[in-house]
Amino acid sequence: MSVSVVGTDYLLVADKSEEVQTSEAERQPVRFLVVDDNQAVLESYRHVFAYATSRRTSGLHGDLSEAQSDMAEPDPADLDLVLCHQGDEAVEAVRVSIKEDQPFAAAFIDVRMPPGPDGVWTAEQIRDLDPYIHIIMVTAYSDFDPEDIARRVPPAHRLLYIQKPFHAVEIRRFVWALRTKWHAERLSREIQRELQAANERLRRDIAARKRAEQRLAESEDKYRNLVENIRDVIIQISAEGILQYVSPAIKKLAGYDPEAHLGHHIAEYIAEADRSRIAEAIQAAAKNAETKTIEFGMICSDGQQLPVEVSALPLVDGSRVAAFQCVLRDITQRKRWEEKIQAERDRAQRYFDVAGVLLAVIDEEEKIRRINQKGCDILGYSEEELIGQNWFDLLVPEGNREEMRGVFGQLIAGEVEPVEYYENPLLTKSGEEKLIAFHNSVLTDAGGNTYAALCSGEDITERKEAAKERESLQQQLFQAQKLESLGTLAGGVAHDFNNLLTGMIGLTELALQHTDPGCKVYEYLHKVPQQGKRAAELIASLLAFSRRTVSEKQPLALLPVVKETGRVLERTLPETITVRMLWPDQLSLVKADPTQMQQVIMNLATNARDAMPKGGQLTIEVTEACLDEEYCRRHANVSAGDYVCLSVRDTGCGMSSELQEQIFDPFFTTKEVGEGTGLGLAMVYGIVRDHGGHIQVCSEVDVGTEVKVYLPVSNGSLSESSENTAQHLLGGSETLLLVEDDSTVLKTGRAMLESLGYTVLTATNGKEGLEVYESHQDEVALVLTDMTMPEMSGDELYEAITTRVNPDVKVLLVSGYSARKKVSELRDQGLKGIVQKPFDLQKIAKAVREAIDS
Repeated sequence: MSVSVVGTDYLLVADKSEEVQTSEAERQPVRFLVVDDNQAVLESYRHVFAYATSRRTSGLHGDLSEAQSDMAEPDPADLDLVLCHQGDEAVEAVRVSIKEDQPFAAAFIDVRMPPGPDGVWTAEQIRDLDPYIHIIMVTAYSDFDPEDIARRVPPAHRLLYIQKPFHAVEIRRFVWALRTKWHAERLSREIQRELQAANERLRRDIAARKRAEQRLAESEDKYRNLVENIRDVIIQISAEGILQYVSPAIKKLAGYDPEAHLGHHIAEYIAEADRSRIAEAIQAAAKNAETKTIEFGMICSDGQQLPVEVSALPLVDGSRVAAFQCVLRDITQRKRWEEKIQAERDRAQRYFDVAGVLLAVIDEEEKIRRINQKGCDILGYSEEELIGQNWFDLLVPEGNREEMRGVFGQLIAGEVEPVEYYENPLLTKSGEEKLIAFHNSVLTDAGGNTYAALCSGEDITERKEAAKERESLQQQLFQAQKLESLGTLAGGVAHDFNNLLTGMIGLTELALQHTDPGCKVYEYLHKVPQQGKRAAELIASLLAFSRRTVSEKQPLALLPVVKETGRVLERTLPETITVRMLWPDQLSLVKADPTQMQQVIMNLATNARDAMPKGGQLTIEVTEACLDEEYCRRHANVSAGDYVCLSVRDTGCGMSSELQEQIFDPFFTTKEVGEGTGLGLAMVYGIVRDHGGHIQVCSEVDVGTEVKVYLPVSNGSLSESSENTAQHLLGGSETLLLVEDDSTVLKTGRAMLESLGYTVLTATNGKEGLEVYESHQDEVALVLTDMTMPEMSGDELYEAITTRVNPDVKVLLVSGYSARKKVSELRDQGLKGIVQKPFDLQKIAKAVREAIDS
């Protein structure tokens, strides 16, 4: 690639040692002109164009911005950049380029270039010199109206605009597109010139031949003189092929004495490879009494072969052919011309085939006249299968056919300009649709009449599908991030509410102990804990959604849970709903909390019931599934592997796509006020995500909905379960340490524990709790600590005591939600248990007693 600046000394030359032998049009570099009065801007252009050289030399694939451009860099050897500071310099450069037959493909022109002429004047002068050049007006602002520029610098389809500041990728995209179009247009004009020249030569040759034949038949008187003097050889042979007359021209043509060879068989003078064919032709001509024109190799007197053409006119005697009168012509020169024409056609075809895009010539009858190998590869046809076929009937989908046919007709008629860029589908041989990005131009004859269209097209099917996949994944990721944000918010709100409810329920129960059951106040206070527990159930739903609920996962056979829940549903669902259960003979284990799995099934079944107010069928199916990399690529936050799939299907009203985007949002519901909280599916979402699973929803309005829950397969084994036996709950006289950062919960908890007879030490955070325990470790029988506290959390306090003070300490965690270690992990380390907020007097008394006595 070479770059020169008019009026400066900049020069960049790339190594051209690797150039291959190709056509003159292909060897000629694509030239670009840049006109700007600002040296810094010119330098920017120079670096943009020079980037291709550095990239090709280094062998790298480009940085992120280059990948995002989705464009291949042009070969630097194809690019020649000329930089000018002023418009008059640029006009002179274009004049020289036209004179030297090295025209520019495009010119990037700044609109304002003081003190010289402005960019619009420059563009007008350049357009007058070169009607084919693409002009790109580049400006940060302009005093000129774009419509005025388009009027002064026609045509509009060769006029483009770029806004400063521009990006290197933007300029390289222009360079790539304009380079491709420049090559295509040059190729089109070259092919057109070659075809016109070949046609003209053929017309002259045919006309000369007809004139010669006319002269032969003008009169009997001139016949002998003509026979004796023309270069063509006149011979007459019998029906059996015996020479009866040979004109003197045979001497000059083949070196034979015409008289000496009379009576010889014509086969003696025919190349051995052509003898059987000529014999068959003579027999056919004799049988049908028809004129034959045949080409064959004639053996000359020196043994050399000469390509000749013979036209044999049968001479009929009565009802039979008695002889043939023949004109034998040397077609050596014509063969050379035909070989040259064929070579030119092959060369043009190579131009077609070397292109990296589909190239096709479609004539005015909509038939395919030429198509390159790339086009055949894209469409799945061979060239022979496509040539002569109707482009629209064979390749255009029926839904697009009439519209495209109409536009093509207008293009051939000259009613519309060729379209710079458009996308349309084409049908391949297999019936698959491929999306093609087209550029069109027209082919005209010597009179300027359009006789065909040259279409170039790039297969962008995979690129479009990839873009759609990226958009789908971005939407899934956005939805997951939205739900995650809502979960974080819900977890924080639930934590604060649980602390409030703990104080409310605990203080109320303490108040009830000092209130006469027969008074009105007792009746009112007695209802407060009941309402608090209902509020706690809502908070539990929020915690399940936010994945901060306390759960104990274990290897679980899901099938018994499904069967038991199905039996409950059969008893509780309306009779208008039929429950259908499907499961395999064997099913892998999952690591899950059985209670939460039952909640998932019940919530999904409840939603299905509400979607079928007039009845229908509810199907619960359990299967095994393997989610592969392709599935995971199309769904965000999913890992490939083996899963157990729980499917809940209904035949209800279904949901629109807009509704499906909101179904997992907390408090979103389509039910009437008072009929639902909107937390059922939010809880399902939280539980499934907490178990490392994945949810897929498929729904169609008026058809039904299917929710698929995928749970990862577990490699563990089932553990033996033991039933908890009821025991009489008592208080005690031991000393307890209560660590809680919420003052209300701390006071309420202390009062509740003291009411049970315990001595209670308190601390307001983990660090203070550690200090208190270190001072009273011999007295403290049990530590009750909140899970979530600033500076030092409950599990961190537990670890600190066991590692630094007393490894046998008994600790009971109290939690509104857990955002850290799971209960099973802590219990493996010796934790005595966990009490979920909000707790009442009975729950805390039972948990404390069991922990101390364990």
